[in-house]
Amino acid sequence: MTNQLSRSVREQHSGRRRSKRKVDTGARVPQTELTLSLEEAYLGATRFIRLNGQRIKVALAPGIADRQIMRINGKGGRGTNRGISLALKVSPHRKFQRNGNNLRRDLSIESEMAAFGGTVWMKTLRGKVKITIPKGTTAGKKIRLRGFGMPVYAKKSRFGDLVVNVTVKPVRLKPEQVDLFGTLAP
Repeated sequence: MTNQLSRSVREQHSGRRRSKRKVDTGARVPQTELTLSLEEAYLGATRFIRLNGQRIKVALAPGIADRQIMRINGKGGRGTNRGISLALKVSPHRKFQRNGNNLRRDLSIESEMAAFGGTVWMKTLRGKVKITIPKGTTAGKKIRLRGFGMPVYAKKSRFGDLVVNVTVKPVRLKPEQVDLFGTLAP
């Protein structure tokens, strides 16, 4: 402690001063926001933004997340080497909900398919996929499709999962069907 104090006093009297504080030069990194669809976040995209009178081409890799910040070096202003900060926003999708790299989607099936099982084609962000519905499926059953979720950002060939939430359409029975079910019930 005495050593540090004497060194500090010497530095003050000799005109030298060590400072660990960072000096704020007033230079701020320009920031702009860019909104993408879920499909663009899935596939990746090339967009152009305009900042400080410049048209800047931005290549976005697959798997971009909502509220992700992307730094683009050397595009911060006239004659400078500063970068810009790009805040990315992914718009909500009407069929898919994103949770990290996983996607969730509802699938509505007829009560006959829930009871007896079957197959159904469903659209994913990768394309159509055939899903097998097991016999006796109830509303709320979750079917996990491995590798059909969002691409993992900066990890080539890695994907999250798609979780399908099964809903069963209500049945509208005719009076004679109600009677038949009544005779089958214990």
